[in-house]
Amino acid sequence: MSEQTYFAPDTVAVLRSPTRQHILRMAQHPVTARQIAESLGVPVTRVYHHLERLTDSGLLQVVGQDKDGASVSHVYLASVTDIRATADLDQISQMLQDSVADVEAAAPGANTLIGKTIGVLPAPMFDHLVESVQRVIDDFDSTTYDDGDLVAFTYVVAPVRDAGAYRIRAGTVDDLPTYRRILYEAVTWHPDRSLPPQEQLLAHPELARFHQGWPRVGDIAVVADRAGEPVGGAFARLFTDDDHSSGYVDSATPELAIAVWPEHRGRGLGARLLAALADEARAAGITRLSLAVERDNPAAHLYQRCGYRVVAEPGDDYLMVFDLS
Repeated sequence: MSEQTYFAPDTVAVLRSPTRQHILRMAQHPVTARQIAESLGVPVTRVYHHLERLTDSGLLQVVGQDKDGASVSHVYLASVTDIRATADLDQISQMLQDSVADVEAAAPGANTLIGKTIGVLPAPMFDHLVESVQRVIDDFDSTTYDDGDLVAFTYVVAPVRDAGAYRIRAGTVDDLPTYRRILYEAVTWHPDRSLPPQEQLLAHPELARFHQGWPRVGDIAVVADRAGEPVGGAFARLFTDDDHSSGYVDSATPELAIAVWPEHRGRGLGARLLAALADEARAAGITRLSLAVERDNPAAHLYQRCGYRVVAEPGDDYLMVFDLS
């Protein structure tokens, strides 16, 4: 069994390129730049930059020369024998934190793209995605411009291996404690806010109207389970002109609430819950759903990716609607 190898953060940065990982795998045996280029299907000039970064970081060594007529090429050999563990989770976390710091330091209005997308892909499409990202990274790493903006490009492409462990099911009356926690998690999304304890908060009229008297006509819900325990969910309820919340559109459009427990976020459950709730709504003859979300809540991006559109901007909120037709 080979021993795992952990590297300093600067070395991890060098290894983020899939091309450099490929080079190190090839260099487990002596290899030349031309042989590496042929294996990658690129001109040899596209390889030199990567070889320089790897040798400067100590991951690659020049161990000899190869003569081919009048030309002489360096022969390279990897300094490590196991690169499967290029970084531990703490180092990956630091990499992402550094990227957030880069974004925060950018000038207001800077051309910045931020996002996260999780979806189901068959194996061939996943391989194609990895290859596409690798081409972009190769182009990015090989640039030699002297003028322009300093750009931070962070990427993670990986299968979420335990996604299948989560089950989405229709909610029942027995799930009322889950619906109550959904409301609490949805309201307490901002870590810097000081709010009352859960029971006191849920007794507030603005939230109580969502869960009191459950179920009543028109209520729909879905719950995400893992190992038989709820880890999140979504539900929707009809309101009237005289009794409604901030996400109200009309008496025929239920307003939804959704949340995933913090320790289970980042696994695509939010999108799955929204899709499952939409299916429940269609089965109930509902033609659209609505919600209200604060503009600086990251969940707003999820709703937009899932088809919700902004129809009004009251106060600090977005009022959003999803058409089911």
